[in-house]
Amino acid sequence: MKLKFGRKLIFKLFLLILAGLAVFFFFTKRGAEKQTIPAPTESAIDPLILAKIKAKLPMRTNDFSIIYFEESDQFGVTIFQGPYQEKKKMVLNWFKKQGISNPEKLPILWSATRWVTDFEE
Repeated sequence: MKLKFGRKLIFKLFLLILAGLAVFFFFTKRGAEKQTIPAPTESAIDPLILAKIKAKLPMRTNDFSIIYFEESDQFGVTIFQGPYQEKKKMVLNWFKKQGISNPEKLPILWSATRWVTDFEE
């Protein structure tokens, strides 16, 4: 049995392979862009202070919530309403009140709800 490959069939196969590659690169590229997780850092935080903070989490106010991710040793903060920078300062002040002298150096994943229009991260 002899197979006959016409130009139309070869062209269709070429387009199918090209479309498959485009879809593959689209999804792998988008996945790389979504990675906003900072690398865990060695912090100079007193383990007792850190344990006290972890015991208070998860916590939620009307303006923000704070959780702790044990697996990645990071904090997650979600801001519910703007202005974003003002609420971010509130979160950092909360960490300062807990005994963290420089909360800006903490590994924190910042996020905001869709109602916060001035989110900048």
